[in-house]
Amino acid sequence: MSDAKSDLRRVALARREALDPEARRRASAAIAAQILARPEFRTAGVLLAYAAMRSEVDPAELVRAALAAGAVVAMPVTDWARRELALRRVGDLDELVTGRFGVPEPSASAEPVTPEAVALVLAPGVAFDPEGRRLGYGAGLYDRLLPRLPAACPRWGLAFEAQIWDRLPAGEHDAPLDAVVTERRWLARRERP
Repeated sequence: MSDAKSDLRRVALARREALDPEARRRASAAIAAQILARPEFRTAGVLLAYAAMRSEVDPAELVRAALAAGAVVAMPVTDWARRELALRRVGDLDELVTGRFGVPEPSASAEPVTPEAVALVLAPGVAFDPEGRRLGYGAGLYDRLLPRLPAACPRWGLAFEAQIWDRLPAGEHDAPLDAVVTERRWLARRERP
């Protein structure tokens, strides 16, 4: 399955990179508008988000809205020695530093956030399908993080419509998302209690 995922990842990244930057900006705004309207977002005391790199959906508007509402915003920092994501608090997007592989992330001195505190996840990815399967960049970091979150914590993937595939391959360790939000639709696999 590893070769199939690698081939799919290469095709999906090329498809995402081919999107016009202005179209990506508009699509990111449309995705944010859908999420801003959701009660789960408005009531999440601790939001796990990410800073966009390259051509990913940009959640900056959502991060700013959560911070303005007084929510705690956490972002992942990759602990390569342990091959896992540690969560650190972000008070402003200008605080982010460039990590390994050019990934924007909180500094190592930022306040830790425990996975058990997270109330809502906004996850990036390379490709998604309507059943909540997510293809990441290949390290399995989110697949190891998601099971450590509270059972009731919604897990939403942010994707451009061009990133949606009919069905992605999934292994036993791949952690599915509850919904995938694109500029055109909300693909919900299930609602959390």
